[in-house]
Amino acid sequence: LISTAGIVATYNYLILSSMIFSAYTAFLLCWYCSRNWVGSLFGGYFFGFSTYILSQSLAHVCFTVIFLLPLLSLVSVMFYQRKIKKLSFIVCYVFLLTAQFYINPESAVIFLIFTSVGILLGSFTFERPSLLRWVRPWLLACVVTLLLIAPLLYNFFHYQSLHVLI
Repeated sequence: LISTAGIVATYNYLILSSMIFSAYTAFLLCWYCSRNWVGSLFGGYFFGFSTYILSQSLAHVCFTVIFLLPLLSLVSVMFYQRKIKKLSFIVCYVFLLTAQFYINPESAVIFLIFTSVGILLGSFTFERPSLLRWVRPWLLACVVTLLLIAPLLYNFFHYQSLHVLI
């Protein structure tokens, strides 16, 4: 694409497509949870064209590629509601989280921190057996993801930077 359209057009294409994909995946999550088309449209718009993405679009393409985060939440909600099986949840979660780590490690770590805080807060309000039914496969998926991103972590701790990979 760079050789055909040029570097500026390619950058603009990547930024715009990442915003659209982010808005679409957030729309899918909102639609699954609410079944309200207008509310889901607004939710997708506010996520995909948020101030975070618009501000990061000025200089950092990798920070705008966060369309996998709503899919991680969608897979989690579907597993919690018993719409998908445990193995499907683990495979999908590992694939999505590993891809997000290789695209943008910072957003993946922040997502995991907030998921952990949500689990901690949920342990006080939800029924513990239903939450534990979700937490065990989630922890397994996180461990498998940790094994798959081991080269990334090695380079980070060895070189004290992730920019060596790029």
